[in-house]
Amino acid sequence: MAFFRRIIRPFLSLLITLLPIHPFALRSQGSWVGFAVLFPLLFLQGCNRTGDSESKTVITIGATHIHLDEAKRDFHELLSDLPQSAKSQESIKQQLLNQLVDRYLILEYGKEHHLSVSDAALAAAVNSIRSDFTEEGFQEAMLRDYIDFDQWKEQLRKRLLEKKIIDQVTAAMPLPDHAAILHYYETHADIFTTKREVKFRQIVTNDLRKAKNLLKRLRQGEDFDAVAREKSLAPEAKNGGLVGWVEKGELEKTMDRALFSLKPGQVSAIIRSPYGYHIFQVLASRPAGVRPLLEVTREIEGEIVRARQHAFLAEWLKKQREHVKVQVDPKIFQLLEQ
Repeated sequence: MAFFRRIIRPFLSLLITLLPIHPFALRSQGSWVGFAVLFPLLFLQGCNRTGDSESKTVITIGATHIHLDEAKRDFHELLSDLPQSAKSQESIKQQLLNQLVDRYLILEYGKEHHLSVSDAALAAAVNSIRSDFTEEGFQEAMLRDYIDFDQWKEQLRKRLLEKKIIDQVTAAMPLPDHAAILHYYETHADIFTTKREVKFRQIVTNDLRKAKNLLKRLRQGEDFDAVAREKSLAPEAKNGGLVGWVEKGELEKTMDRALFSLKPGQVSAIIRSPYGYHIFQVLASRPAGVRPLLEVTREIEGEIVRARQHAFLAEWLKKQREHVKVQVDPKIFQLLEQ
C-alpha cells in the first residue's frame, strides 16, 4: 500500500491521519499483497448521480452546506471500511456520523484560514499513486470498482487538504524524547516480540492460464525480477515484485501456508487468493525474537505522536464545535440509506 500507508493511517475515531489502511497492507514500508480494491482511501462504491433530492442540504457546518450526494459519498467512504456485521449497528453509524462532522469541521477551518491544495500538489499525489501500479493494473482496478477518475481526484484533494490542516494545527507539538520512547518500549514488550518472518517477492495475475505460463518461464530459468517487472499486475511490479518482510499468520491462510513452506530461493506453485493468482519467491527468513530498541525507535516515535495527536485533536475539535454552527438533518440516516 505504498502511497496509502506512506501518507496516513486511520485517525482512530478522530482522523489523526486521513487515508485509511488498505485491508491487505503488510507493513509501513509500503508493500501490498492484494490489490483487488485500488483506492481504499476513498472507498467509492461507484459513480454517484446527482438528482434533485441529492442536492438537499443535510449537514451545515458554519457557512458551508453539505448536500446529500456529498454526504452519502463521504459517509460510505467511512462505512465501507467496516466488516459487514458492523454496518447495520446504529451506534456504529452514529460514531461514523460524528467522524464525518469532524472531517467537515476540519475542512471548514481550512476554508476560514484560506488553506488549499494546489493543482500541482494534487497532480504530484496522483502521479505518486499511479507510480505504484503498472498502467494495466491501474486501469483494470479503476474499471473493476467503477471509479470515476475525476471524482476520485476531488476526493483525494479533500483528504490531502485534511492532512495539511491537521499538520498545521498540530505543528507545535513537541516530538517525544528518548525517555518517552524508552518507557514505551519497556511497557509494550509484547508488541516488539516477533514471529517467524520471511522476505519475499511475488508475481500477480488475474488469469490462471497466464499464471501457468509465467511459472513455466520461471522454471525454465528466467529471472523472477525481470518477469515480475514485465508481467505482474501488482503495484510492486516496478520493484521486481519485492513485497518485503511479513510475519507468519499475517496473510490470508493460503498465502501464509505457501510462503512459510518455502526455503530462501525457492519459488512456489500458483496460489489462488481473493486477489488473483500469485507466484511467490522467498528471498530470506528470520526466526522469532524481540526487535531491538534501535530498530523500532521511529515506529515508537510515530505511535507516541499519533496518541498525542489524538488527544490534541479531540480537544481542538471540541472547541471547534463550540464556536462553529453545526446542524444535522434529524432524518440523516434515512436519507443516507435511500
